[in-house]
Amino acid sequence: MSATPSSVKKVLGSCVNPSCQYFSMMAEKAPLKCSKCKSAKYCNQKCQRAHWPQHKEYCKIWAASSASNGEVPVAQIKLKMAHLIWLVRGMTEYVDYMFNEYRLHRSEALEARRGFMEFHFDRWEQLYAAIDFVESLPVFSEADFFAMPGTPSHAGFIEDGAEVSQKIHLRRVTPDRALKFMKVVDSFMHFTTDDTRPNLQRALDLTEKTDNVFIMSVTVRLEGTYSTHMYDFYYKNLSWKPAGL
Repeated sequence: MSATPSSVKKVLGSCVNPSCQYFSMMAEKAPLKCSKCKSAKYCNQKCQRAHWPQHKEYCKIWAASSASNGEVPVAQIKLKMAHLIWLVRGMTEYVDYMFNEYRLHRSEALEARRGFMEFHFDRWEQLYAAIDFVESLPVFSEADFFAMPGTPSHAGFIEDGAEVSQKIHLRRVTPDRALKFMKVVDSFMHFTTDDTRPNLQRALDLTEKTDNVFIMSVTVRLEGTYSTHMYDFYYKNLSWKPAGL
């Protein structure tokens, strides 16, 4: 099984308060954890109080989901969501296909809709099945990957004044696996115009300015009508290219 990048694990441990200056910053650890859901993390009580009006509607369902799933708490589901984003990033042919879909939906003919690509799962088991399938695909090569600074997949490691890349496995769907890929992975992918999530606003502002970057989101529905989300950036040339922004 491919390891989830350490940068993803770090960002999942950072402050979840969007108004905090350290929101989703991997260099900053958030030592305070919500005692009820045990998933949301904060820099301090000030951040926790500021975020409570938004967090309270999810807190109970996150706690209930963690209790009912037992060994699969929401924090673990979110780690898996980030892992799927990482794995699919290495499927360069499929990413090209998603880029074309993204451009089509944002074209002037369709009123230049504001949105992003998303995998939406109704159950966490579907997410796990998608990950298992992608990990079963043959690795035909390995590449260096550089993420945009400040994004969830950015490693932030500097050596001799230069950023050190992460290694990413490149996979493709073989003809004999195409039908199953459509069923357990691609059938959950679509373009969405839902831009009401507070932590997506700055990211959507950025991607509206370029055709070389789009947002990939993973959503998993929890009990009732609640969902949990994870997102990162995909780049046209696999890695982030400053000259393309």
